[in-house]
Amino acid sequence: MTDVPRTGSRRATPVAAGSVLSPPSAPTANSWAAFFLVVAGFAGVLQLLLPWRSAGPDAGDALHAVGVGGWPFYRALHDLPAPAFELVLARFVVLGVAGVGLALILLGLLNLLPIDHRPLGTVALLLSAGAVLGAVFLLARARSLFGVGLNALFGQAQPGFYLMLATGLVGLVGAFAAMSARSSGR
Repeated sequence: MTDVPRTGSRRATPVAAGSVLSPPSAPTANSWAAFFLVVAGFAGVLQLLLPWRSAGPDAGDALHAVGVGGWPFYRALHDLPAPAFELVLARFVVLGVAGVGLALILLGLLNLLPIDHRPLGTVALLLSAGAVLGAVFLLARARSLFGVGLNALFGQAQPGFYLMLATGLVGLVGAFAAMSARSSGR
C-alpha cells in the first residue's frame, strides 16, 4: 500500500493527468473567431461606402437611383417626406448592419484575449442573426425598395450589396466559432 499524505481529515489522492478530475485548462485566444468576426464587421461598415447597384434601366428618383452605396441609399430613405413603415425599416436596416459591423469588429478583437469566448459568441450570434433578418427583409421587399425584382436586383448588384448580405452570414460563422467549447480552452 502506498503512503498518501493526509491533509486535515481528508485523504489527498493523486490526480492523473487528463483524468476527469483534472482542473480545466486556462482559456486561450480564439484567432478563428476573431478573424471571421472582424471580416464580417468590416463588411458591415464597408457596405455603407461601396456601390450597391450598377446602372440599370430605371434610374428615376433618388430612392431608385443606381450606382449609389449604402449611405446615399440611407440618405434617400431619410429624406422622404412621409415614408411608409417598410421604408423606415429599410433605413434602419442599412444603418443597423453598419452598427452590427462595428460591434462585430470589437467582439472579434476581444476574441484575441485569453478569456471565455462563449458570452462574446452569444452576443455576436444575436447581432449576426439580426443582420441576416435585415438582409432577408431587404431581399423580400426588393420591388418596393429598389424598383426592380429580385432577379434584376442580383443582376445589378455591386460589392456593397453583397457585403451587406455577407455581414450576418460571416458573423454567424464567427459567433459559432467563438461559442465552441474548444475555443474557450475547456
